[in-house]
Amino acid sequence: METNNESDACRHFVWAALMALEFDAEFAQRVLDAHEQEPTQPTEEKAMDLANNQRGVFLVSGKGNKKLADTEILAEFERQISQGKIVILKPQSPKGQQ
Repeated sequence: METNNESDACRHFVWAALMALEFDAEFAQRVLDAHEQEPTQPTEEKAMDLANNQRGVFLVSGKGNKKLADTEILAEFERQISQGKIVILKPQSPKGQQ
């Protein structure tokens, strides 16, 4: 599994958004934060994962009760990555673009 690149950032963003949709933003954030408590994970990787998790949760929490389709979540990820809002440690394409 690739880590620290666009696909890793996407996994975290999408998983966070789906968790927040399925449950609620607060519960999702607690679960996501707990998942990142691996003591051997490098600090910069943990920071990347936490930041992208937070962006995914924020996406859903900003929509109120509106359900987002998977395609809308992915489109938002692509928009945010193009704006440089997604944290990527090892970009696989120029400027982190997919």
